[in-house]
Amino acid sequence: MEQGWNLKQSSLHRLEDKSIGRKNVKCCPSPSDWKRLNFDGASHGNLGLSGFGDVVRDEDGSLVGATCGLSGIVSNNVAEITALEEGLNWVIENNHLKVVIKGDSQIILNGVTKKYFTNWRLNERIPRINQLLKKLEDYQVKHIYREGNHVADILANQVLIES
Repeated sequence: MEQGWNLKQSSLHRLEDKSIGRKNVKCCPSPSDWKRLNFDGASHGNLGLSGFGDVVRDEDGSLVGATCGLSGIVSNNVAEITALEEGLNWVIENNHLKVVIKGDSQIILNGVTKKYFTNWRLNERIPRINQLLKKLEDYQVKHIYREGNHVADILANQVLIES
């Protein structure tokens, strides 16, 4: 990342926001030698300018890497699946082949585990996601509440603010 965004300050602001319901979201550690990929997409409008954010951490929660970028003028769900695809590309390129994949979009997680979406725009992305998953040694797919996915969310939204 070229920009020095203050993620700690942004995430603390989000955690102190009284309008957010769940406060005690715990981070479960990844299995030993595994990485945890948190992904999120953001869209300003539906269809609207959209971005993605990915955060990769090791088993003790230390930051390994992060990516973010624009997804184009797309729906929130396309932004989410773009985030997943970009995150998978990053972990594979960096040889992290045992990954716990966590996202807050149940639609995307269900589509990935069932290998089918009812939305054709998402469904056309399944073959690419499957090819990436086949390159991993092992993976798990888990849902995480929005509050536990706040760093990936901040990255996805920060890209939109900067654009």
